[in-house]
Amino acid sequence: MKLTLCQDHIPTPTPICAWNVKKAFVDMNITKLLVKGQPGAATIVYEYIKGTYDEGLLKIFTDGAKSQAGAAGAFYISKSIYGAKSSGKNSSSFTAELVGIQLAIDWANGNAHQDILLLVDCLSALQAIQEMELKSHHLIGKIVQGIHALKGRGIGVVLVWIPGHSGIHGNEKADLLAKTEADSPALQDDEPSLTSKEIIKIIRTHVYEEWNSRFTGSETAEHFKKFVPDVYSAVSLFEMPKKSQSILFRLQTGHCGLRAHLNRIGLSDSPNCEWCNELEDVSHYVMHCRKYRRQRKALINKCSHLKVPMKLEVLLTDVRLFKDVIDFTLSTNAVI
Repeated sequence: MKLTLCQDHIPTPTPICAWNVKKAFVDMNITKLLVKGQPGAATIVYEYIKGTYDEGLLKIFTDGAKSQAGAAGAFYISKSIYGAKSSGKNSSSFTAELVGIQLAIDWANGNAHQDILLLVDCLSALQAIQEMELKSHHLIGKIVQGIHALKGRGIGVVLVWIPGHSGIHGNEKADLLAKTEADSPALQDDEPSLTSKEIIKIIRTHVYEEWNSRFTGSETAEHFKKFVPDVYSAVSLFEMPKKSQSILFRLQTGHCGLRAHLNRIGLSDSPNCEWCNELEDVSHYVMHCRKYRRQRKALINKCSHLKVPMKLEVLLTDVRLFKDVIDFTLSTNAVI
């Protein structure tokens, strides 16, 4: 962490009761002044700040950045006053933004002697601070507590939203500081700012990677892999109702109530369709059986609408067709 003033004298604010803390003042009016894609955003911001706030306010810019190496937050005041700190290699960009804000507030508690204008380009972070969403992230409480400590010293704090990457000098400097810190792998060993959601995400990612490695590396489920080549392709199934999951899974694996499978496991004398006298497997049932020609028209129409071929591998892999395949199956009243 690079701090140029009072690096070793940043006090820890005294803990306070939540009911004694007033909401931080957050100004998001600039969002109403900007039109997406409109040029000259920096000029609009400069003019708004100049016309709204006293020039004597201490302006502190903050930002966060996330890269493949890690994530970090930073603040910038001038060439000689700035700071940056890692938020951990697995933390989110939201956490990195909060780290930058907290870093600025901590610095101000040890060094500032005038009212502060904190200029932040992360709207979600400002909204969380304004609403004191303490349960959403543990850093929210530290930031609110730090602002309360500044007010106790007679120093006012206003948090103002500004657009990022718009040519605003202080914002660009804070952004560069955060990116530089985030790209420093040696500084990403600790995870001081991880939330429970981020920890769950790390665990889930590891589980999926291990599961996918075992699935793709095995020599089993060859039929199923024609439609679901990896674990990630199957994840969308988990978001469907259980009955729909079951239907699709049975069609994809071929382990279902059709005669080809029942004959294979000794539950049917013949593997052939009673109507067509052809092998009654999933392909025959979905694509060819004369008994279900009327119900199949809806599938043909949907494929035509989506401009995709009416093929079994398409029907059982294209997420856009899953509901139609399930509807077809239910309409046939076949025991799948």
